[in-house]
Amino acid sequence: MKKLVLILAFTLGFTTAAYAQKFDEDVTFEDLGPVVVRPIDNATGGCWTNMKEARNYAEGQLDMAGAKVADDIANAAISLDISVLAERMDQGYCYGTAIVRVARFDKSWSYDTIILFSTATTIGVVPTNFNIAVLDLIKKAVDEWK
Repeated sequence: MKKLVLILAFTLGFTTAAYAQKFDEDVTFEDLGPVVVRPIDNATGGCWTNMKEARNYAEGQLDMAGAKVADDIANAAISLDISVLAERMDQGYCYGTAIVRVARFDKSWSYDTIILFSTATTIGVVPTNFNIAVLDLIKKAVDEWK
């Protein structure tokens, strides 16, 4: 798998592909309530090193989009999750994916449920780390709400 990713990287160039979608164009952050930003770091080998910067950047983007930012999950109605799953290959490149989603955890009909309002995803191979790709993805994800 790693060899295939590396071959694709050399063939297509070291780029990332990104996708973003908001599922209900009429809903706003104001409708949903306070948002907490939750970084989820599943990256190894130094493939994501700016988690605190990403969180601060996301909070600023949310504020500019009209969202009320909560300081912790107990004060939030929804969350903006920033999840990075990446690892460094033997050749030194990082490969993986980053996902930014706006969701609410709920208990419906006695089942734990995730209500997904929007998602943005990027996948790629990068020579250093996913730091810039994650910041770009956060902007793309929050821009869907403007």
